[in-house]
Amino acid sequence: MPSELQWQQVLINRKWPIAVLVGLWVLTFSPTTQAQSPPTPARPTLELDKTRFASNEEVFFWVGVTAPDDYRIPKRLWTTCRLIITRPDGTQRIDVVGWPVDGPLDRGWRGGWGLRSEPLQIGRYVLVFEFAGQKTSPYSFTIEDVPILKEITGEFMFPSPLLSPDASVMLTVRNHSSQTIRFPHRGVMLEQVWVGLNKTTGEKWSSSFPVPEPVLLKAAGIERSTIAEDRFSWTLAGRVPTIVLVPGDIYRLELPLSAVLAGHAGSQPIPVGEYDVRLSTIVQMLVGQRDGSWADLSPIRLNITSVRHVMFPR
Repeated sequence: MPSELQWQQVLINRKWPIAVLVGLWVLTFSPTTQAQSPPTPARPTLELDKTRFASNEEVFFWVGVTAPDDYRIPKRLWTTCRLIITRPDGTQRIDVVGWPVDGPLDRGWRGGWGLRSEPLQIGRYVLVFEFAGQKTSPYSFTIEDVPILKEITGEFMFPSPLLSPDASVMLTVRNHSSQTIRFPHRGVMLEQVWVGLNKTTGEKWSSSFPVPEPVLLKAAGIERSTIAEDRFSWTLAGRVPTIVLVPGDIYRLELPLSAVLAGHAGSQPIPVGEYDVRLSTIVQMLVGQRDGSWADLSPIRLNITSVRHVMFPR
């Protein structure tokens, strides 16, 4: 093939029209364009249940991928999900969002996400979810200081000794605020209590599992609800078993420890050793009245987590 200089000399010697020369030049020396794979019809999604959060609540939203029913998402795209979080101070955090490990792996999905344990900043956050190089529109929410929520507290109270045959754990929610609060019973509306076992001595071992739903329902003395919504609301407050705490009230739920630990259904017993036992639940609260000052903030997600160190078995 002639060099670029040789082509210049040939074109000049033949004295072809300028338009022809330019066309030959472009066809000869323009970079070769490779065929690109067609874009995927699957798209990233991002959903917010609300746009106002309190500074001491669990921030929660939904991310996912939607695709036509007859489309199978290629495996090479499963590692392309990222969540870009812009904080009120302008700094950014990028979360790599893993593909679900259960269900049809090549189909669309939807899963909960949040800011996790990082300290929250008062102000406006902006979210963008990315999949296969495609980005959602920016979504924003604000974090607000709501002093009244500091007067609503919860904890799991462990017995002493912890592993006695009749030991029970007590979930306690205290309402020292000036407002009435409402929240669903544990065991309805997917409201779970999670157990975490983390071995702190010797060979590492850990396990995480929910308290069985029948245990929660029996402890509360209620029947199983057929409503499987994931967001508590004023509409649902009259349709699902709901706890109402007026100012000064305390809610208590006693859970037998043996039944709580029965959720561990592994193939091996809990190894002997020292452990941190962690119990946690997220309480979705409606604060005040339906049209009150906190209506836009509801439901407020109160994260209740307590840890106790113990020896297994004792």
